[in-house]
Amino acid sequence: MHNTQRFSRTLGKKEVPYIVAGAGGYANTPRAMRKLQAGLENVQLPYAAKAAGVAREFADDSNSGFLRVTVSPSELVVDYSSVWFDSPPKVNSQPVDSVTVKAPAKTKMRV
Repeated sequence: MHNTQRFSRTLGKKEVPYIVAGAGGYANTPRAMRKLQAGLENVQLPYAAKAAGVAREFADDSNSGFLRVTVSPSELVVDYSSVWFDSPPKVNSQPVDSVTVKAPAKTKMRV
């Protein structure tokens, strides 16, 4: 099964992203991929979860894909790109989803 999702959770004044990155692996045709429950493809995003302050911001259970994580001293950027099963396989020229996490004030991330 290929399944990538991004949720956001509000904690105080901060929004924290949670990423489920399960779109890797090998399935050389769409038929080889297992689908999630029917009907979720039509849900408007962001989709409010049952837990207070949690929302599903992005989901893709139809394509393979990969995450690209870019770290700088001031931020962390997580981009998700889909890969289609064409021959040769096609990759989006731009990410289909992206989230940026800023470092707290006066803090630098180690790179």
